[in-house]
Amino acid sequence: MLAVASVLVAGCSRAVEGHPVAAAGAGGPDDSQCTKVDVPLTTVPAAPGAPDDSEPTMRVPQPEGWDRITKMDSEMIRFTMGNRSLGVTGFAASAVVTIESHPGELDASSFFDEARDALASSFGTVDLDYTDGTICGLPAQTIHYVLPKGGALKQEASATAVMVVVFTGRKTYGVVLTIQSPVPDDADYQHDAELITTGFQVFAPDSGHR
Repeated sequence: MLAVASVLVAGCSRAVEGHPVAAAGAGGPDDSQCTKVDVPLTTVPAAPGAPDDSEPTMRVPQPEGWDRITKMDSEMIRFTMGNRSLGVTGFAASAVVTIESHPGELDASSFFDEARDALASSFGTVDLDYTDGTICGLPAQTIHYVLPKGGALKQEASATAVMVVVFTGRKTYGVVLTIQSPVPDDADYQHDAELITTGFQVFAPDSGHR
């Protein structure tokens, strides 16, 4: 999933469309264990044809200037948004949410280890470091890395991935939010990236509603 999210970066500036949607209302899952941010939250759509309660609920902070992209939506790629003003010609800052599932209950640390190994082997990433934590009380890991230029990437790109593991309905779900930019030192990008990654929300379907 990290590989899929990273490949998308170069095309985002040509696919940006739409406008931020309204924040989720008070009737959603209990977010008392989540980090609150002062920007609207967009609920990630479920896969086409999937029951509403069969997968984790995911919400992404959507700061001003970050526009929803729908042309790449799929069973794995659930949400993409981009910001042209925080990139360079042909290369926008972007955020992508992906999800996959495996039967049975998988150990979270094993999932994280395999994801990092896949990222390194697929792209030859450099300067990779990671921190364990939680997202809304669920096991999570945040990875910071650099994608080397090559192929569609005409220059190095700095990226951050927040991985969350959820066991529910006899399946283990791996959710990944990846945010990246060709101008990672830009102060506005750093501000928005912090909001997006820290305010990302993931809930199990049975986490309760208010």
